[in-house]
Amino acid sequence: MWQSIQITGLDTQTFAVATENILKLHNLIACSFLEGTLQTWQPYTFLDNSTAINIGNRYFTDQLNATNATPIEIAHSVNSRGILMILMGQNFIYSTENKVRYFELSDHAQR
Repeated sequence: MWQSIQITGLDTQTFAVATENILKLHNLIACSFLEGTLQTWQPYTFLDNSTAINIGNRYFTDQLNATNATPIEIAHSVNSRGILMILMGQNFIYSTENKVRYFELSDHAQR
């Protein structure tokens, strides 16, 4: 199970610069990984060649692929009816790798 979002700038120059910078950052980070261990990234193209960024994450990780992961509880605010626990079953875990955190950029200085 995945959750994802697609963001597009509808061919604006600002968005084009942002996607170019993401690609530069990816290439810089890729130098820290063994060759072939990091998935290649490139912006998604759709409709009339508009560029988009697809962002997503897995709700769960297969236990066979999470030998070093420690399961954590799914927050009640995310799973208030317990449905995700039922869907997770016995073969998957929910760990810090699956937890989604939200951040906000603010121009206001902390007081």
